Amino acid sequence: MAAKLKSLPTNPALRLAFSALAWALLTWWARSSGFSFWPLLVFLGVSGWLYFHPPLFVERFIYSFLAIIFLVFFTPDLGTWSWLAPVFGGLILFLFLGVKNLHFLNRHAFHLLAHSLLIVWFSLLLFHGSLGSFSLLWFFLWMWFISREYLVSRNRNDEASTPLINATAAVGAFVAAELGWAISLLPIGFIEEAALFSALFFLAEDVMYYAINDALDKRTAIRNSLLAVVMSTMVFLVSSWTPH
Repeated sequence: MAAKLKSLPTNPALRLAFSALAWALLTWWARSSGFSFWPLLVFLGVSGWLYFHPPLFVERFIYSFLAIIFLVFFTPDLGTWSWLAPVFGGLILFLFLGVKNLHFLNRHAFHLLAHSLLIVWFSLLLFHGSLGSFSLLWFFLWMWFISREYLVSRNRNDEASTPLINATAAVGAFVAAELGWAISLLPIGFIEEAALFSALFFLAEDVMYYAINDALDKRTAIRNSLLAVVMSTMVFLVSSWTPH
């Protein structure tokens, strides 16, 4: 333990993990206070400092960072599980900052994990009703910003123009909004709704990733279609069908 603490000044990943833990504790304090003035001010100030220092690739992950702050505000009080939101948010922040600040070797894998956890968190709050009534417009905009950010950062095709990525993300966001609206009408629990939406959206986003990198083929389309059917069937089988 002493050796790990001694290595904090020289080990960027350990330093970042310590910062994420401190951020989680600060988030818990701010949420426990009901986001009163001083806890809120300190929370926002420290959050901003962690993201903008060092100023590497600031514009690349800014929407995901803002989404984390947004979800921290809108996650309801979970009683004895109140630590869950700060810890989950701290984990996602740790992953995003590790990718942004080049602390991880396999940055694509860690970025995919962080992005996936963010989508799951958003989906749970959306179908729980914590984000208010379902609105296709703001849901479309949220998914467009997050999907576009993800596709831009993972683009490996030099010929993929910004308008192409924007258009691909817009199509994906439109499909996600319609899918989310349709799933919200199903007589199943919000956890099952979030699981179904997340699984189907990840598969759709995988298709978008292959499309902008000019690598989409028949095999990938068939594989993802079959996975969508299998995952949907699994969710339906474990769901309790009760009217909303």
